[in-house]
Amino acid sequence: MKLSRQSTAWLLDSPLFAYIETYKHYCIQDTCTSETVKGHLYCFAHFAHWLTQSNLDIRYINEATVYTFINNYLSNCNNISQPFVSETHFALLRLIDILHSKTLIKQDVIETSI
Repeated sequence: MKLSRQSTAWLLDSPLFAYIETYKHYCIQDTCTSETVKGHLYCFAHFAHWLTQSNLDIRYINEATVYTFINNYLSNCNNISQPFVSETHFALLRLIDILHSKTLIKQDVIETSI
């Protein structure tokens, strides 16, 4: 499963680099095909690049961060198809799960009023 040079460079330059193997393992455990894993890593690379460019701390990645990435960054990228956007959303939710499991980021706290 080989990524493009650009995607690889984005991953290597990202604070998310340390989580690539865990991410791949998580996908394989979830019985993803090698093509699906490759597609998810491509999404992961785009997100990693955006995080690095935006100088965002990975401890604050959450669904709002993913939403901002998809709607503000991906929507301005050339040649991004709707299926890629959907796959990116799913792939990044997996990333959030992994970061939560590593206790790197905290689950969002939802306050309710009684």
